[in-house]
Amino acid sequence: MTSRVGRLRGAACLLAVACTGRDQPPAADSIATTPDSATAPQIALPLRVLGTEPFWALDIDSTGLRFITPEDTSGIRFPPLQPTVAGDTTAWVGQTEGASIEARLWREKCSDGMSDREYPYSATVHMKGTSYRGCADKRP
Repeated sequence: MTSRVGRLRGAACLLAVACTGRDQPPAADSIATTPDSATAPQIALPLRVLGTEPFWALDIDSTGLRFITPEDTSGIRFPPLQPTVAGDTTAWVGQTEGASIEARLWREKCSDGMSDREYPYSATVHMKGTSYRGCADKRP
């Protein structure tokens, strides 16, 4: 009886994972602490993540992260962060004295809603208590 219950629990777990929608990034607590090279997306730096309504941008490169808005064009800077990978999502999580940031990117075609441009990555950024949804691409 115990092994049957264990098999049923295992099947339920697999079913729950298989039914997870790919249009949403994984939950914050599911980010691995080390990259999994078998499933890690090939994301080359530098990157520009951006969104509209409200307008915002996040630059990610070897010098760190910089979150920019029209009201703050110098931006909030974060030191270089080691990304973590869970499945198809790459995440950068960091904190400064005045703010914390969590940026997640995954390979999914994305439109900024204001142009005809299609970006290769979708993204979410959580910054100073606000969640932003946007698109990302390699920065020239």
